[in-house]
Amino acid sequence: YLGLVGLSSLLLWLFHHASIRKYAVAVCNLAFLYLLHGDLTGYIYAAVLTLITWLFGFLLQKKKSILLLIPGVLLPVGGLCWFKYAGYFTHNSLIMPLGLSFYTFKAVSYIADVYKGKAAGRDPVLVFDYICFFPAFSAGPIHRSEPFFQQLEETFVFDYRDQKNGCIQAGLGLFEKLVFADALSNYVSLFMNSELTGWYTLIGVLLYAFQIYVDFDAYSNTAIGAARMMGIHLERNFHTPYLANNLREFWRRWHMSLSSWLRDYVYIPLGGSRKGLAMKWINTIIVFLVSGIWHGSTLMFVIWGLG
Repeated sequence: YLGLVGLSSLLLWLFHHASIRKYAVAVCNLAFLYLLHGDLTGYIYAAVLTLITWLFGFLLQKKKSILLLIPGVLLPVGGLCWFKYAGYFTHNSLIMPLGLSFYTFKAVSYIADVYKGKAAGRDPVLVFDYICFFPAFSAGPIHRSEPFFQQLEETFVFDYRDQKNGCIQAGLGLFEKLVFADALSNYVSLFMNSELTGWYTLIGVLLYAFQIYVDFDAYSNTAIGAARMMGIHLERNFHTPYLANNLREFWRRWHMSLSSWLRDYVYIPLGGSRKGLAMKWINTIIVFLVSGIWHGSTLMFVIWGLG
């Protein structure tokens, strides 16, 4: 993975001019998708979603219409729900495309930002670069379109500090995953054994809380470091959430790209806390419901979100 990132950084340096840089990133994304050896259906769906995202961005750039925004948002959201939950109705499990949850939310935010005038509609290559940006493709963070496009449309300047610090962060992310997260996973499996109860289960739950944090944080650090080596600065995704002083602060420091996305594209558009206490709680429940649907593909995640 770091080898691909290093070659991608070199490619972007060689083809550094802003006019051709987007094509270099597209080649890097395609190389990553090819090396994944993923399911063909997933690749086709990602390509279709990219075209849909570009089309609605193009149309909304010409005319800001709610009649265009609604299908532009519902199509990617519908695809997400179909792959995750259609099995309950068809009784046939579907192979979920890798990275589906992450690039679906990126597609929605791009379309919404174009509608609001916060982002300009871009050409299909740039939209593909954004939707399928390989460092953040399979595990986030959920970065926003306009800062990404602005950085991508600049001439790439080789920065030794970016290369060094990005490589260190990506390497530490891989170390965090392979050493700490995987080791904790083994202990969680041991203590959560169905034959054990009492203190063993409690210890297993506590270890799992740390395992899931280290796992997510490892993927985020790897992605952020890899993107930095390619000249793209992504925002921090976790900020020591278990050191938070209260639950509200915890959610602000846990998976920050997801929390801010839910705030900006679900909670605030619904009215946030501006329409009274009752609507505030209803909107909060809707946000957590969307979070539950996004996180998993079983009804337990829906119940977790509502809980």
